[in-house]
Amino acid sequence: MQFAFENDSVHYQVAYNEHLYDREFMDQALGHLHRLYSLVLTSPDLEIGQVSLLSESETHQLLHAFNDTATEYPRDRTIHELFEEQAERTPDAVAVVYEQEQWTYRELNERANRLARTLRVKGVQADQLVGLLAERSIEMIVGILAILKSGGAYVPIDPEYPEDRIRYMLEDSGAQVLLAQRRLENRVSFAGTRIALDDEASYHEDGSNLEPVNGPEHLTYVIYTSGTTGRPKGNLTTHRNIVRVVRNTHYIDVTGEDRVLQLSSYSFDGSTFDIFGALLNGAGLILVPKETMLDVGKLADLIQRQADFGDVYYDRVF
Repeated sequence: MQFAFENDSVHYQVAYNEHLYDREFMDQALGHLHRLYSLVLTSPDLEIGQVSLLSESETHQLLHAFNDTATEYPRDRTIHELFEEQAERTPDAVAVVYEQEQWTYRELNERANRLARTLRVKGVQADQLVGLLAERSIEMIVGILAILKSGGAYVPIDPEYPEDRIRYMLEDSGAQVLLAQRRLENRVSFAGTRIALDDEASYHEDGSNLEPVNGPEHLTYVIYTSGTTGRPKGNLTTHRNIVRVVRNTHYIDVTGEDRVLQLSSYSFDGSTFDIFGALLNGAGLILVPKETMLDVGKLADLIQRQADFGDVYYDRVF
């Protein structure tokens, strides 16, 4: 930057690298600089902290235009209602994939309905918390949807948690029903009702949609914090909260042409965008095996294979 004084005026020239900065950015930066010089020259006693570099239009854009995040979304619908509508629209589309197994939207919806009816028989009602203890699998997704369809809210429990933490989460949440894979039943003692997620006897013969008993204001899940600053605390989230995040997001458009990789543990809230962002928008949900997540080469191969079917979205690995 070069300055020159001429006829009681200050002139300055600025040279910049066009490969690093575009003209629009430089015009804005110079406008800020010009505003600063003008204010300092006309008001020499003004404190620097009181100087605003932004024009009135920029201030309005920053405070109002950028914060105008209101959007229309199905605020009156629950997660499972939107999923059922999607299953009606695209019944034969692939909903979820795990290793060599894949289910369509119709298959996933009917399977979840059958388990949800069993949960209803066991007394699950609106906002009732149901523990879910499952390894990464299609059964895990069935369990989540079944709990929501029954009216309850799920408490996701990572099987790799220490027994004391699992017990604490079940006791603190007040869960009276535990939905778990049979191979994990010995992970914790539980005095309430146990339902085997991978036992055919747990599935009612009727696979039709249930009459809803919960609404968008009811709970979806209670996910517990890590507990690094003390005891883990349960975070309560409603259907409306999740629907707002995964439908009409304004930052990513997920469609039936896409594949969404599910990387994080379902016991972290980041997983909810993957799961519901896919299933409520007609995309394919790809459950990534743990050994694949830990091998960059295998993960890259999986992404490449899925990219053949559409755009691939994925979150960070926890």
